[in-house]
Amino acid sequence: MRKGLLETMVGLFVVLGFAAFCWLAFQLGEVPFLTGNKNYTLNAVFNNVSGVKKGASVQISGVDVGEVVSVNLSGGQRAELLLRIKNGVKIPADTAALVKSQGIIGDKYVQLALGESAKELHDGDKIQETKSALDIEELISSFGFGSGSFNGDKTYEIKAIFDNVSGVKQGATVQVAGVVVGDVSAIELNENAAARLVLRLDSSVQISVDSMASVKTQGIIGGKYIALSPGGDEQLLKPGGVIFDTESSVDIEGLISKFAFGSAK
Repeated sequence: MRKGLLETMVGLFVVLGFAAFCWLAFQLGEVPFLTGNKNYTLNAVFNNVSGVKKGASVQISGVDVGEVVSVNLSGGQRAELLLRIKNGVKIPADTAALVKSQGIIGDKYVQLALGESAKELHDGDKIQETKSALDIEELISSFGFGSGSFNGDKTYEIKAIFDNVSGVKQGATVQVAGVVVGDVSAIELNENAAARLVLRLDSSVQISVDSMASVKTQGIIGGKYIALSPGGDEQLLKPGGVIFDTESSVDIEGLISKFAFGSAK
């Protein structure tokens, strides 16, 4: 009898534990088939989402209302984010989506600036107005001169010629509109003593012959990467092709010296 009571208690404990697990999963949204009706998704297309990662938070007035489900390239070589929003959060149709940072060098997140339209966005709709990530290096460059790892299975290589690739390392990411599309497979000196980077790109990414390659920095003190700005020419770069329109690394130390001590005479 004592044995039967013990088995009953163990069985009850297992059932209660499973019930508690299901309740937690339901509350935390970890089981899709239990929580599918608690969320809905919206799309937003940006020119640049550099630093935004899968799982980044979506906020309204500093309150978490969802997360970034995926970061992909859209058909027009722009960055497309899929946002999962908590059910019950109403988003007006004229809402804007902005890429923001937690502090100066913090993680990136998506902020929703709610509009005033009486019409609301529903599951699968697109946010029309977006504002891309702020490019700190581009701002520094304008004052001075007036991603993720890549594991593509099918790739091809192109080359890019730079005057200066200081800080760029083998394995650095190659990005289009802030989305990782490849990596730097080799850094060489060409016959004219210029820097030649070999860029390994995903085979699904097509780059026109008039595209531009720039050396950029993740935030203020982050690692260097290569940003590709697709051109408008219909002719595409073939494997082994070369990008000559490039923008080299910004010499931060030189800029500081210039502002502090003046240009060398």
